[in-house]
Amino acid sequence: MFDFIENNPSKKHFILKIIISFILLISFIAFPKQKVQAAPSTYYVSPTGNDSFPGTISQPWKTIGKAANTVKAGDTVYLRGGTYNQAAVFSTSGTASNPITLAAYTGETPIIDGTRTIPSYGSYLLSIHGNYINVSGIEICNSNYGGLYVDGSYDVIDNVYSHHNVGVGIY
Repeated sequence: MFDFIENNPSKKHFILKIIISFILLISFIAFPKQKVQAAPSTYYVSPTGNDSFPGTISQPWKTIGKAANTVKAGDTVYLRGGTYNQAAVFSTSGTASNPITLAAYTGETPIIDGTRTIPSYGSYLLSIHGNYINVSGIEICNSNYGGLYVDGSYDVIDNVYSHHNVGVGIY
């Protein structure tokens, strides 16, 4: 019955290609490609760090802004103790199951200090525009305007001490 296939190699290859194509098609339908999400990362920032470092505990970044521009949902940023004379804006959002965390390193007190010179009038030393961001254990002081501004949804601000700012402490 299939003698014409056995005697004709080109037809054999054609039929084989059809069978393989059919199997591949069925496998794509039965097992659709699933998104693989990268595991959450933990980063470290220190007043003595360097933004060209990888953001590890032994080679931390220097600026909170570097962390703000790097984080993704589920990531944690630990601020080592010391004084940060800088402003930062977090715009990236976490999710309900993978919030972004910005926290003091255990046993240390990071201080974001504007020294009455930063940020520009109408701005804040730390601005949280993303959703699902948790901020904990940070001191914010001496802003030329405001200390902490939060306008994202589902953000959690815990144990943040904001004082001696020209304008509002936390808005």
